[in-house]
Amino acid sequence: MRRVFLLCGVLLLLAAAGLTLWQISNQRQISQRTETLLQQSASPDTTARPLPQEREDAPAFATLHIPKLELTLPVQPSCSAAQLELSPCRYAGTAAAADLVIAGHNYAAHFGALHRLQAGDAVTYTALDGATYRYRVTAVEVLGAAAVGEMTQSGADLTLFTCTVGGKNRIAVRCERVA
Repeated sequence: MRRVFLLCGVLLLLAAAGLTLWQISNQRQISQRTETLLQQSASPDTTARPLPQEREDAPAFATLHIPKLELTLPVQPSCSAAQLELSPCRYAGTAAAADLVIAGHNYAAHFGALHRLQAGDAVTYTALDGATYRYRVTAVEVLGAAAVGEMTQSGADLTLFTCTVGGKNRIAVRCERVA
């Protein structure tokens, strides 16, 4: 009986080590894909591309910079499960209309540290056309997973959101535009 428990313990440790290695590899791949998108969106010929609304395959239409988290991320023009695997995505609204909502996975390379932001932290959003919008964080909230209305109709100029670990809730960072 003791050998069975010992064998089970060894197998569980091996499984944990395998899962850890897989997660490390997955995070590296996510970081590489994000960096590739960022390079594509910053390529010199971006002005020659059709507007994002005209192209389903636009690699990224904006850049999000969060200095406190040392993050610069591409933001895709629409949101789907496949696109979220690559980078954060526009979930609703626009920067020009001051109702932009950006969703991102809680990967370390994406929005995994979003909960560390505090009121007053800076966020910069640069559209593909070069328009730059500067924001400061006003609040960090935890919302229920089904609180779509609260997410999209908050009155914030910019909302960044991601899942909490386990996915039961959402972290929402509210920002206001600064001159």
